[in-house]
Amino acid sequence: MKNNFLNFSATVKDAFENNENKYIGFFQLLKDSAKGIYEAGITKADADKQIRDTFRLIMGLDEKASAKEIRKAIRRNKNEIFEVIEDTVEDLLTSGWQDNEFFHDFVEVKNLGLDDTNEFMSEDKTVLTVGKLSGNHWDIDRQRLGIGDSFRVPTSWVGLAVYEEFERVMTGRADWGKLVTKIYEAMDEYVNALVFEAVMSAGTQVLPGSDQFYKTAALDAAAKSTFITMVEDVQAANRGAEVVIMGTKSALSRLSDLADVNWLSAEDKNDRRNMGRLGIWEGTRLVEIPQVFAKNDTSTKMVDPNVLLIMPVADNKFVKLVYEGDSQIKEVTDSTDKNDMTYEFKYLTKLGVATIVGRFFAVWNIVA
Repeated sequence: MKNNFLNFSATVKDAFENNENKYIGFFQLLKDSAKGIYEAGITKADADKQIRDTFRLIMGLDEKASAKEIRKAIRRNKNEIFEVIEDTVEDLLTSGWQDNEFFHDFVEVKNLGLDDTNEFMSEDKTVLTVGKLSGNHWDIDRQRLGIGDSFRVPTSWVGLAVYEEFERVMTGRADWGKLVTKIYEAMDEYVNALVFEAVMSAGTQVLPGSDQFYKTAALDAAAKSTFITMVEDVQAANRGAEVVIMGTKSALSRLSDLADVNWLSAEDKNDRRNMGRLGIWEGTRLVEIPQVFAKNDTSTKMVDPNVLLIMPVADNKFVKLVYEGDSQIKEVTDSTDKNDMTYEFKYLTKLGVATIVGRFFAVWNIVA
């Protein structure tokens, strides 16, 4: 959390009785409410009422305020209101990435708002091409890094618009937590899609020993020995580190074609029933990459469903996510622009994703 309390107006500070700890407690309440977490004895209704009451204090309103008074108060205090929302969404995003198992194993996140630097160094002998991915397409800009070279991930603004009828928010028919959650979930979905596209883009980069670590072939019983050898080679090339097999659900389900399913263990059969695929194949953990459609086009899949990556886990955060941590919310309240008399919130943030692969990995392109 960025501490902005000292920069707030006197009105906002008065709402928290000039007590920074009370502001921090309210910030935590907003974040917990967005996650659906409540202290013992506190209901959702209690939390929603406390949020509304606090925003009324910030805006200098009482419970009897009319819709006209609410509109005027939001216009007068929009900067303070939006700044609290910005901080809440930003904290939810960064904490959510930290708690995500996939991000923990394979994604290095740098938040420039927390004094991180947008710089990555290549130190390993097996450093490969850098692939920069720019939102929702496969236009990948590559460059080769030498040992000791540094690389900056280019960032760009991304944003989304959400709105709530202002009467509903302040009268209890809707709540700020829902508004914050809408912004957070949409941004989190966008970032995850960008990251998973970047993961699969790694397979298009130049690989050392192409015949050994890059195959284009059918995935059937005859290929089982070759596939196992590839897994073994990736593990050996990375000094015995754990390796995982990555791919979409449909790609991972093809691993069943490598063996007679009648010989599957009861546990494997449960995995197939519950997940639609195996959870572990021949002792190797499987990691599912969610499929992503192109924007406004459900006929175009962004993640190749015919590719499997064999990737080492240890010290291999090959996806680089740079988040500038300087989010903004722009609002439109002019009734001449919005005839339905709603407030529109445009949440903007700046980020970038790239892959920098510094370890041996393998790619299997599945053909019929």
